[in-house]
Amino acid sequence: MLPFLRKDPNWPHPDRAVSKSNDRHRLELTEFIQSELKDRPNSIEKCVPSYPPCGKRILLDNGWFKALTKPMSNCHRSDRPFYPKWHRHLGR
Repeated sequence: MLPFLRKDPNWPHPDRAVSKSNDRHRLELTEFIQSELKDRPNSIEKCVPSYPPCGKRILLDNGWFKALTKPMSNCHRSDRPFYPKWHRHLGR
């Protein structure tokens, strides 16, 4: 297991990270998002996950943040999961 994924039971900030090294990783990832979206500050808060890094999935950027800087793009954050139209036709 990667060191920054190990949970420290004594870590005082479990809402944002699972350990000191995980918190440092979160800071690095957040700084990356901020640098990518510096021209779209309204999207930064929507794109920074509210859970610890790698807590749900490993996030990789394949140009996704740069796509959000395009004039025609917009970012929405919702608690509801997004399902494409074809998914609804499957009865899910």
